[in-house]
Amino acid sequence: MRSCPCAARRFAVVAVVVLLHVLPALADESAVTTTNSITGIVLDTGDATPLPGAEVRLVELGRVVFTDADGRFEFRRVPRGTFTLGVHLPGFSSHHGAVSIPLADPLTIELSATRFEDEITVSASPFAVNRLEVAQQVDIVSGQDVKRESTASLGQALSTTPGVANIPTGEGLGTPVIRGLSENRIRVLNDGIPLNHQQFSWRHSPNVEASLATSVEVVRGPASVLYGPDAMGGVINVLQPPLLVSHGEDPIVRGEVAAGWGSNADEFTGRAEAEGAVGGFGWNVGLVRRDSGNITTPDAELDNTDFDQTNGNVSVGLTGAWGTARLRYNHWELDTGFYRPQDFRLELQDDLVAADLFVPTTVGDIEVTAGHQTNLRQAYPAPLGGIAAVDLDLTTRTLRAGLHHRPLGAFRGRIAVESLRLENTESGPANLLPDYTSDGLAVMLFEEGRFLPSHDGDHDRLIVSFGLRWDESALEVPTDESRDLPDGYSSDYSAVTGSVGVVYRLTSVVAVAGNLGYGWRPPNAFELFAKGVHNGVAAIQIGNPDLVEESNINAEVSVRFETDRIRAYLTGYRNDFDDFIYIADSGEVQD
Repeated sequence: MRSCPCAARRFAVVAVVVLLHVLPALADESAVTTTNSITGIVLDTGDATPLPGAEVRLVELGRVVFTDADGRFEFRRVPRGTFTLGVHLPGFSSHHGAVSIPLADPLTIELSATRFEDEITVSASPFAVNRLEVAQQVDIVSGQDVKRESTASLGQALSTTPGVANIPTGEGLGTPVIRGLSENRIRVLNDGIPLNHQQFSWRHSPNVEASLATSVEVVRGPASVLYGPDAMGGVINVLQPPLLVSHGEDPIVRGEVAAGWGSNADEFTGRAEAEGAVGGFGWNVGLVRRDSGNITTPDAELDNTDFDQTNGNVSVGLTGAWGTARLRYNHWELDTGFYRPQDFRLELQDDLVAADLFVPTTVGDIEVTAGHQTNLRQAYPAPLGGIAAVDLDLTTRTLRAGLHHRPLGAFRGRIAVESLRLENTESGPANLLPDYTSDGLAVMLFEEGRFLPSHDGDHDRLIVSFGLRWDESALEVPTDESRDLPDGYSSDYSAVTGSVGVVYRLTSVVAVAGNLGYGWRPPNAFELFAKGVHNGVAAIQIGNPDLVEESNINAEVSVRFETDRIRAYLTGYRNDFDDFIYIADSGEVQD
């Protein structure tokens, strides 16, 4: 019996409402009424001199302060609980450690001069953890590195990351590839919100600005347990800047402006960012503008390779002894030409409105996230004289509620429920993709256990993790005579995915890790029912309505060595697929 396509949304809404109604009963009253503070000083290990300007971050709460001229910092109105405190300063080692509120004494944190920062990941695990302690291989590209590259696409920004390649489409577009997989097998996130940008083709690049991010994290291998069906090959999470907080009477304002010019295509790039805070109210804004002419080769100028891009974001948030709430808006747009097909142009626009809430309680930390994304794609082939042959309007709504429960013995974990709805409308004459709706519901559980503390108490030597996730999705296509669907199309898909990982730290700088993960994804509407000219790849593409769900099992083992000056990783993996979906040449030629 087929479930109602609205069941996923109703279930998730009910779950969120229940959570929000029980918050007052779960919240620790003293955490709300008592002003708990974190104070400390950041020093240079070499000569014990104070380090001003260091960024001090409460990771889970998304709060940031900077050390003053004496190297001191303070967080006020911090909820009771245990959080990750991170300290970063260019040219010095990073510090990450757990702090439990209330604190008995001020903190003294020492940083040593180093080439590498001690990085943590928030994408490969539900918790902020050292990436040496994650079963899957993780790479982190800092926002400063992305800014220095000043690239226009996410694929190009990550192209120097080991295990990641880029499929470029001119200078304005680039599709990232992880271990040979791309498009619908790589889940791209905007600070945890899954992005959908008609990613059924290798020329359909992610519509997100990397140079306004605080960092970009790349997780290799299946991550379906945490991020759902499209995470079969890996995950790319573009993390937005956290909120600044202040504790004095005067507001804080910081900013940065940068500009560049390239002679080859007369390309201009400008970037402006600012952030500020008044007490517990923080904000940040960013704007990137790119304007490029045609690319020039030693032999000739390449016609129709110019592009025009304007991207920006705005975030506001409020923090207090109760937790953190944030509202943000991201905009991305591009007008670009293609050298091939000749005189073909593409206009893209993506808008995301997202809100998230983090509230510590006596039983655990509650997180609620909601997102509304609108993605517009218009293709203009030369023969139509300015008429869009493909005109796609895709709306994605995401709603997620989760609980990070308090430690139970050696284990800590997360349980979450997620609802995802996609609505696609096609109004161009090419009629390449049908109108459709897709409703999804998921429930996931992830647990991590830590054992065998080291002799100095600096780390746990054995870390075991496992996760399970149940997904169900329903695809609906209305009556479409052009696709031989007089009664429309309706299909349900479901799967249970899982993962298990083990990390053993031989020493503080050497670790071995193994991971076994199962991923899946249902066929999308394009793969099932495409029927027409796909101008961007100069081909006629026909879907196959008999396709079934695709699945994979990935096994990997890695050895990792990491010091202040040297990093080395060796990873071997095997990825097996069942019912793999691919494009096959029919041998037919038309027009």
